[in-house]
Amino acid sequence: MIRTQGQGLPICLTVTHLDALVMARSGFHHSVNYRAVMAFGTAHIVEASFVSPPADEIVATFRTQRDADYEALVAEAREARKRGRAADAGSVNGSQDGDSS
Repeated sequence: MIRTQGQGLPICLTVTHLDALVMARSGFHHSVNYRAVMAFGTAHIVEASFVSPPADEIVATFRTQRDADYEALVAEAREARKRGRAADAGSVNGSQDGDSS
């Protein structure tokens, strides 16, 4: 059996990525947005010299960049909110001055 698996084992790999839950007023009308793939192939034993970096290292690389991008977006949103509040405060004060004249 091990010799047979060394030559390759036919497999089917299925992956589903859940994009969003679509909620409705009634529980009978909820739905899901998703993407899925079904890949057919032959599995082979991977020698230690061909093993890629651990998944944790790969994910950490992407996550570091994603976290930096997220922090930049949050800082930008905070600044925009502050500018919006300052503009609203100025227009409120300006309208009150205009009404009293």
